[in-house]
Amino acid sequence: MTLDEYIQKLEAAQKVLPDMISVAAKNATIRAVEAAQEKTPPTADSLSGINTRTGELKQHWATDSKIIPEQQAGQYVTELNNNKEYASFVNDGHRMDKHFVPGAIFDFTCPHCGSRDYLKNDDGNRNKFCGQCGKALDWEEV
Repeated sequence: MTLDEYIQKLEAAQKVLPDMISVAAKNATIRAVEAAQEKTPPTADSLSGINTRTGELKQHWATDSKIIPEQQAGQYVTELNNNKEYASFVNDGHRMDKHFVPGAIFDFTCPHCGSRDYLKNDDGNRNKFCGQCGKALDWEEV
């Protein structure tokens, strides 16, 4: 392969790269929506709770998320959203009369890197440092 042929090959690849990145971002967001729906009540294991049996909260992951990537400042941006009014109460938990109802979807996220991974040990105990970025975690803020 000559240098000119190699340059032409690179230029051709450069032309299709934005489309490939866009498709990859869209597919990743679709997988994120599916994962969020799997963890949102009602699940196969839990049908308890008011306003969780309709499945409306679960359905809104697909309708409220923006899976088509938009190019912003040289980046491809998608959004995983759920705009149901009570979504934060299901996610974060809420107080009812004399007891606290814990969140059902996600646990604490690292305030430094946003990771939800590596925050707890295999036995469920909380780590003092994020396993993703290595910064200290303040569990008192949770």
